[in-house]
Amino acid sequence: TLLGLSSGDSPLIGREKSKDILLVTMSSEDSLLLGPSKGRTVAAGSLAWEVTIYIALTMLLDAHYNILAPNLTAVGHEFGMDDTERDVMLGGAITVSFLLLGDIVAIFFGYLAEPMPRVPLFCALQLIGQLAGLGVLLVKDFWSLFWLRTITGIVCACTDLVNISLIGDLFGTESRFTAMGIQQMVVSIGGALGQLLSGLIGPEMGWRAPFVVVSVPALLLIPVAFFTLSEPERAGQEEAMKAKFAAAEKEGAPRPSYGGTITLSKMVGIFLVPTNALIIIGVGVFGGLSFTGFAFTFLNDYLAQDKGMTVQESTLICTALNVGVCISVVASGFLAQEIYNHSRRSVGLLMGLTMLATLIPLLYLIYLPTPSSLVAVCGVALVLGLLHCVARPSYRALLINVNFPETRGTALALLKVGRSFGPGLIALLIYGGWSRVVAFTWVCVVGVTATALALGAVFFTVETDEDALQTALAEGRTTSEPGGDRAHRG
Repeated sequence: TLLGLSSGDSPLIGREKSKDILLVTMSSEDSLLLGPSKGRTVAAGSLAWEVTIYIALTMLLDAHYNILAPNLTAVGHEFGMDDTERDVMLGGAITVSFLLLGDIVAIFFGYLAEPMPRVPLFCALQLIGQLAGLGVLLVKDFWSLFWLRTITGIVCACTDLVNISLIGDLFGTESRFTAMGIQQMVVSIGGALGQLLSGLIGPEMGWRAPFVVVSVPALLLIPVAFFTLSEPERAGQEEAMKAKFAAAEKEGAPRPSYGGTITLSKMVGIFLVPTNALIIIGVGVFGGLSFTGFAFTFLNDYLAQDKGMTVQESTLICTALNVGVCISVVASGFLAQEIYNHSRRSVGLLMGLTMLATLIPLLYLIYLPTPSSLVAVCGVALVLGLLHCVARPSYRALLINVNFPETRGTALALLKVGRSFGPGLIALLIYGGWSRVVAFTWVCVVGVTATALALGAVFFTVETDEDALQTALAEGRTTSEPGGDRAHRG
């Protein structure tokens, strides 16, 4: 995710940043659990190592997202389930719990964890998540698997907030879209890795084996991460704060620091920012219907059980989908950054139009004729991944751009709550007697259309909301209302 890398150290990110802000680590007098770290600079040569650790642990944790999908039927048979129970209990209940409970907990986690250093939080979450993954070895019944997957889902949701918070403090607005694209690529590779491993070795070694392959290397890396990763300065990359740093240096005054803290009123105020409201409604409510609901939860099993493919063939198609996602989040990060740097509001049109276009490959996969060319189906899945994830780096970067540092985690947690709606709604429709095809179609059409309209409407709000934030920071406020709380202390 390049979380430990200043933009000046990477040709992928762009403009030079002040390295004394970015390259810091905890000083010995700071508590590991309480209060922000003051830090000390570290050697630039250690950055490559830090980046490697971040990328490896992020990919291994996110591998748990789709690790169960290729083997839903095998798990169902072991637990004595019929096809409907498989879809409702494994495809529906476990996925809803993994996503929904994780995202609800993440909202409170963003509130409670805001004053804490993020590196120790990152390592603690990694440890809990990978132990829960390894615990699948002991599972003997549905409910044991249910609760272990729920714990992993909570950890994945909370860790994502820590990563996003770090990106917000490492990169300014002129490079955040690119950085977010790279971070999302790592997340996507992790999901693809878990699903690919599960589909290839699950049928031969048992559905539990992929969990071991993912968790053991991560558990070995976590202690290394704890002692080598570094903590960036909060709000250090905001334009208004950099202007204050320059002014203080010129005058020989003490360097100012950002002192904003999260409050209940600020959490409520998130919904009063129009860009926040549009993105949270579009992605947080409707966004999980099509992709999380159909493509990531049911597609693998649907192709194998309803379209006459082997588990390996359906996993290959889902891998092509994930490859499209990986390419898209990086390429669209660069594309959106260029568009944003020339016309901020045009990013809204990019998100809305590309999201609407995903309906074509989605419907093709739902109504896939049999038999079909494996190469052709892989190509359609690749296009679906490419189109659907164009918006992902953009709406995440925009949430950082229009929110104060202390509310970014909560805003992003709200963005993720709707991920469980798709699997849950599909499971309910199937339980109510709908066929898989009808349930998939209805959920995908409604989800994609609503998400595209909401993201496209950001065209009308983003410039005003970003300018309001920078004005508040320049005036030393931690709310966008004139006369709000003062944020900066010397």
